[in-house]
Amino acid sequence: HKTVNPKPNKTNGTTTMIVFLGRHPHFYKSAGNMRLKEIVRELLPSYVKARAKNTRGAKSQILRNALKRAESENLTFVRVEDGKRQDATQKEAISKISHLFRDLIKAERLEHGTNKSKRKTSKKRSRSEKRQAPTQPHRIPPSPTLN
Repeated sequence: HKTVNPKPNKTNGTTTMIVFLGRHPHFYKSAGNMRLKEIVRELLPSYVKARAKNTRGAKSQILRNALKRAESENLTFVRVEDGKRQDATQKEAISKISHLFRDLIKAERLEHGTNKSKRKTSKKRSRSEKRQAPTQPHRIPPSPTLN
């Protein structure tokens, strides 16, 4: 399998690139998938802000904007079933873009050493270490004497 190269569209002379859905290793190197990754990387800061605010509508709008931009750059979303290419639905294309955002966020966290799972593990360790630490026996203060 070779890297998929962009091919000129015979109708208007522009270049159409194919974005393959799925996680096959050969898909990663296709010109369309690589261009989509660049588009998503450019929009990543705004997606991260929307994600931090936990605003679903804002994230959805960014996903739709990424799709519009991809389509304006003549990227075509395709899924391969039984060795045959089929056009992907808009929902499938947005799902692909959404996964790409999450993958880039995860990769960035790993690169910068701020992976959430590492933080959770270290918190768990510190809690368990606290439990195992020797404790002083609880001393009961003497009761006041009544005269």
